[in-house]
Amino acid sequence: MSLFTIFLIIFSISLSVVAQILLKHGMSNSDIHSSFNESVLSGILSVVTNLYVLSGLFVYFSSAAVWLGVLAKVDVSKASYVCL
Repeated sequence: MSLFTIFLIIFSISLSVVAQILLKHGMSNSDIHSSFNESVLSGILSVVTNLYVLSGLFVYFSSAAVWLGVLAKVDVSKASYVCL
């Protein structure tokens, strides 16, 4: 396994961590909680327009794209072993 592949694995994991933090920050917003108390549709609209949630989803998508690139180069068992 090349050094570049190891870098991609670590980068993908880091992106996933950042995505989780962004999603948590976005969903912890008090505006979202109050919107869901009004109605489900209002809550969904509030989530969809939240920049932290949108950023988190974009970063998650980017992480998945990088991970697919890793899987194209190495077996899952080898890539997962680096994660441990």
